[in-house]
Amino acid sequence: MKKIIFIFCLYVVTVSSKAACTIDTIYAYTFITGTSIKENNSRFIYTHDANGNETSVITQNWDVANNTWNNTSKNSYSYDSQNQKTEDISYNWNITANNWDGNYKNTYAYDASGNRNLEILQTWNTSTVSWQNVSKNSFIYNTANKVTDYLRQSWNATSSLWENNSNIKSTYDANFNLIEQLSQSWVTASSTWRNSTIYSYTYNVANKQTSLTQQNWNTATNLWTNITQEISTYDLNGNRTEYMTKLWNSTTSNWVNSMRYAYVYDANNNKAEELRQSWNTVLSSWINSGKYLYNYNSNNSLKDYTNLTWNNTTFTWQNATRATFAYNIANEETERVYFVWNSSTSSWDNSSKETYERLIGSIYYANDEYSGWNGSYYAGHNRIEYLCAQYSVGIIENGETTFELYPNPVTSNHFSIKVMERDTYSIADVSGKILQTGDLQQGENQIQFDAIATGIYFVRIGQSVRKLIVQ
Repeated sequence: MKKIIFIFCLYVVTVSSKAACTIDTIYAYTFITGTSIKENNSRFIYTHDANGNETSVITQNWDVANNTWNNTSKNSYSYDSQNQKTEDISYNWNITANNWDGNYKNTYAYDASGNRNLEILQTWNTSTVSWQNVSKNSFIYNTANKVTDYLRQSWNATSSLWENNSNIKSTYDANFNLIEQLSQSWVTASSTWRNSTIYSYTYNVANKQTSLTQQNWNTATNLWTNITQEISTYDLNGNRTEYMTKLWNSTTSNWVNSMRYAYVYDANNNKAEELRQSWNTVLSSWINSGKYLYNYNSNNSLKDYTNLTWNNTTFTWQNATRATFAYNIANEETERVYFVWNSSTSSWDNSSKETYERLIGSIYYANDEYSGWNGSYYAGHNRIEYLCAQYSVGIIENGETTFELYPNPVTSNHFSIKVMERDTYSIADVSGKILQTGDLQQGENQIQFDAIATGIYFVRIGQSVRKLIVQ
């Protein structure tokens, strides 16, 4: 389940950035080892309101014995007129009673600027058949909509009152950079706040964080005690070139080096190398521990990286792990393969793999995960498919709107491209292979497309790329 949730969160970012798809159902499958036969595992069913807000999601698991889907949990959501979520209710499926039982409920409120300033958590009380208060979070914001006060309270069922638990007070500089964050805990006996932890931040003229110092409150001395410190340095392009951590030595009353990361960048400000070192207190010097080397394609997307570890016996770098990345013509990632170094054969062995597909019929997005390479195939294979109730076609993949493409989807062997001026076009498949090119006149152009197999193609004009769906 953790794996499914992680992939889903990653997916939401991708979809919302294009605002192209309303998710209808997510299916999770497991493949029979060594075959292409997939079996149902779980699914998530979504509903949305007229504004595209998610109003419910039902989780179901596949019952192999009865060949059916069984409910497991459900969440329902409510929104205000500003499309701000005001309520989130969770239910668990009661197999015996064959109905939904309440689990928890979150209620939210907002200030005039749309900042969430109140969160109340309640759980379902089966004895009283009602919602029982559990905790409350209150927030205060400054004029820059930054949180300045965060108060946590717990519900006292005996007194039926909210009781203070902890609070965090945040202070900002003139540029609204966080410069201090003070955590305090509530002392019930004295009805006072007691200091707990304080974080102090500094920044350079470019508002890049240069240091972070953590101190804990010493209740015996009523003084702050240093704990850890993080220091960062940057180049003229704003790239962080060094990140160092230090620990406080209470015996000598000074900071002691702990860990150091050093970064090197290419001409396009892509991180090309990352060196990791740890501090050796005996030698009073930095000792290599790990290194990452990165390479990029012409679109500045990560093409591969290699992780090396330091051998303290031979004083040499040794290969450890590696990953390669592949993209389609729209520079969307299509594959990620992980390798481990085999010191016996001095070669890379497959470890795991992920593949990504987009717009396959009714499937908007699919993600396959392969694991357990046994020399000839991956023993483990899981797949998640995201289905759309609707999606907008002719999606602009990159660049500005420089041409119109219609009809889309295409059900015949021709379509139209409308441009503002004379230009050229190219059509490629998902692998990036160019299938057709041609000239365009100003206005509408009828395009005869012979590669009419069902699937996804990409039409490029200048720097703009659009998906062409053939059904």
